[in-house]
Amino acid sequence: MLMAVLVTALPAWCAAATLQLTVQGPARSLAEGAEFRVDATGQQSPQAVLAETEGWQRLPDDELFGARWPAVTWVRFSVQVGAGSEADWFLELPHATLMRAEVYRVGPESRLGTPQASGVLTPISQWPVRASLPVFQLHADAQRATTYLLRLEHPATLGGAPLIRSPRDLLESQGMAQLFIGAYFGLALLALLYVAVQAVAHRDGTLGWCSAYLVAMILTLACLSGQVHQTLVGEEPALSILLLMLSPVLLGAVGLGFLRSAVPQAVIGPLERALVWLCVVLAAVLTLAYPLLDLAERWFLTRSFGALSMLVGGGLLVRSLRWQLPHVRWLAAGQIVLGAGAALPLLKGFGFVPSGLFSQYGLLFASAIDLPLLLYAMSLLRRDHDVVSARLREAAQYDPLTGLLRPKDLLPRLAQMKFRSQRHGIRSAVVMFEVVNLRDIRLRQGASIAEQALLMAGRQVQQGMRASDVVVRFNEQRVVALLDGVANPGEVLMIVHRIIHQAQHYTGELPGAETLQMHAVVAHLPEDRRDTPQALVDALVSHLGRMRPGSGARLRQLTTIAPQRQRPRWWRRWLKTRPWEAGAE
Repeated sequence: MLMAVLVTALPAWCAAATLQLTVQGPARSLAEGAEFRVDATGQQSPQAVLAETEGWQRLPDDELFGARWPAVTWVRFSVQVGAGSEADWFLELPHATLMRAEVYRVGPESRLGTPQASGVLTPISQWPVRASLPVFQLHADAQRATTYLLRLEHPATLGGAPLIRSPRDLLESQGMAQLFIGAYFGLALLALLYVAVQAVAHRDGTLGWCSAYLVAMILTLACLSGQVHQTLVGEEPALSILLLMLSPVLLGAVGLGFLRSAVPQAVIGPLERALVWLCVVLAAVLTLAYPLLDLAERWFLTRSFGALSMLVGGGLLVRSLRWQLPHVRWLAAGQIVLGAGAALPLLKGFGFVPSGLFSQYGLLFASAIDLPLLLYAMSLLRRDHDVVSARLREAAQYDPLTGLLRPKDLLPRLAQMKFRSQRHGIRSAVVMFEVVNLRDIRLRQGASIAEQALLMAGRQVQQGMRASDVVVRFNEQRVVALLDGVANPGEVLMIVHRIIHQAQHYTGELPGAETLQMHAVVAHLPEDRRDTPQALVDALVSHLGRMRPGSGARLRQLTTIAPQRQRPRWWRRWLKTRPWEAGAE
């Protein structure tokens, strides 16, 4: 008899407790008084589930529960309000990616009311409350407990129990969530605009990939946070589920392309290139096979691809760390933050992270931290590119054979020097040197020795000039030196004579005791009155061409400067007429 009583009373003892709601209280978790069971077939009706007395388990708070699609998870709970409390409450499901959720109110004699539907597969216009998370209206009574039945469809196990909130608590929670989400997407759009403008302005492929990566990141997080479903896209469940499933694939593929362009190209070996192309091929295969897969397969494969692409990208960054590049270190820090944010839902499911805003939008928090790191890394990369480009531009100015400036730089620099000489009276000089026996050296010793002779001639001219002077290679036999700010014409002639003499007697590097026979023509500024720099260069070439080898004339002046004797002042002339200076004359 006692055993029969215990068996009869066991379901009542095991039944979940009724949640007592008060208006001043905080949000209540359904784990305090709810039970769940799994319908493996997904075909049971609400009435059949309500009649089941076995298979019900206590709903955990911060642990995984339920089953993957096509199985359906059923949750039953009872609520009752205290005296003086509000009758209308709200049930919030902390899962933005629920496929379908339905709430049935159980009336007297187990009659079920009209269900409230929500989830990605439900058009947004049919949601009871328009929000980023599924929210249902609950009506509780003070006289008796009201029972509800919750039906959940999801392609993965769920983590975190639903919450019951008062209207004020729901308003504050939704306001805080929307404030954070709006701030994040505003920051992300500003970052996207900045990077896109920089990519167009600098024509930088890496910044272009970064812009595409930000677009994919914004789209993926908008889908995962339920923001896309609140737009016009939410009226088309098929399109919503397509974006939700394929956005991680797009993010993974574009993210790999971005990292491949951002890391040093020496890191991209055969293995890395094969892994990147494998991910690209898998992304294309997943996109093409999307209509052939069911919901659970789509969810598993797309999330697995996202994890694979993150692992490959992390491997590229780890391989790149040995190069000690600052932007790679900041990119690696951002990837670590994103990985931690992506792991938050899993940690919440195992009870390591409590339910709440941080666990619901963990990837958004991680991306908000990653955005400044990403922008700083791109600024460092852009700075390195600018430094390298400046060095390349500087190196492009010099002739690869002689190390002197290229001929294209002669006229601009000569124009500047001519302007300063004529405008400010700064004395300058232009000297054109020619190695007159270079053709003979080429015939006797070969082209390589002739190039070495020209290199040595340019070196002799550069060593003989001052540090501030500029030496330009003019053609295969001639170089031009620009002397800015000389004291007098005699200083220029002395420098040119010394260069010609040293070149003629220096035979250390040329075989066969070859020497350099050099001629030079000097033009003095501002005495030279030719109109254009090109006219001055043509005159130098003409005079240098009229100098015959072996004639003994190795230096000519294009501008002859006659010394002018100043006439003595009147008082000087008067003093010279004094008798005491007569003998000095």
